[in-house]
Amino acid sequence: MLQHAVLLALLGSVVGCRQAKEVPAQSAPISSDRRDPLTEISAATTSEAQPLRECPAGTKLIHGGALEMVHRTLMPGSYEWEEKRTPAQVADFCMDETEVTVVAYRQCVDSGGCPKPGSGGRLCGGFNWGVPGRESHPINGVDWAPAAKYCERAGARLPSEAEWEWAARGRDEARKYPWGNETPGTKHANALDPDCNKELLANSYMIPGPSLYSSPDGFVGTAPVRSFPAGASRDGIFDLAGNIAEWTATSGDAETHIHKGGGFTSTDIAVSGRTNLGDGHPSTGMGFRCVRDAPPRP
Repeated sequence: MLQHAVLLALLGSVVGCRQAKEVPAQSAPISSDRRDPLTEISAATTSEAQPLRECPAGTKLIHGGALEMVHRTLMPGSYEWEEKRTPAQVADFCMDETEVTVVAYRQCVDSGGCPKPGSGGRLCGGFNWGVPGRESHPINGVDWAPAAKYCERAGARLPSEAEWEWAARGRDEARKYPWGNETPGTKHANALDPDCNKELLANSYMIPGPSLYSSPDGFVGTAPVRSFPAGASRDGIFDLAGNIAEWTATSGDAETHIHKGGGFTSTDIAVSGRTNLGDGHPSTGMGFRCVRDAPPRP
């Protein structure tokens, strides 16, 4: 997890992202058809939250419950890890089946509602914005505030850390990974493999060490969403482990927010993993998905 935290900070600041300076303007609602992987968009499709009778297409209903979160967090400015046990109660909610894609985020940018994300870069694929053929990849290089704004405009929100973990652990099944307790393999998730690790080591982005996998997982950088169906959660949510780490609405401290799940540069993709990242540091390894409140139980 230390490697993961260092990588996110370095990839965000050194790879070469740039953020648009324009202030987001109000715009028309976002619409989509998530059944086409090249036109997928985040689950919520209206600019204002509306009462729900059922979860929207492209989302899954996650029934709530009680959980105890056990987290080891890297303390800022040190190499010490702090473990905390935190009880939480989660209400029913609807979660996007996939991370927000490039094509979905582009619709928000083109309508004037979202700032442009980071772009460019070369290591392990760099940023996805503006790269032909990556329309169905997760958008990366989006800082916390634009991610939260995107979800808000869609009538949704970023998940709390408790909601994210409850969904990823299979609710009361308390899985170690979204798919269960089986050791991660290349069929489960897009995590650090030898191809990406070789690039990182050659450019001094990582202390030499083993990759999570001994063989390539098929993607040097991000992968199109839904590329690892064997790694889906109990409720059918994709890429909760690997691909990109995901912002949550939960603050780490006054200047950071918690992100979960690990990404394509991660060697630790367990559900309990968590890292703080300061706002204002978009990274190639960071993205997000949205949730919304579920309708009342009948």
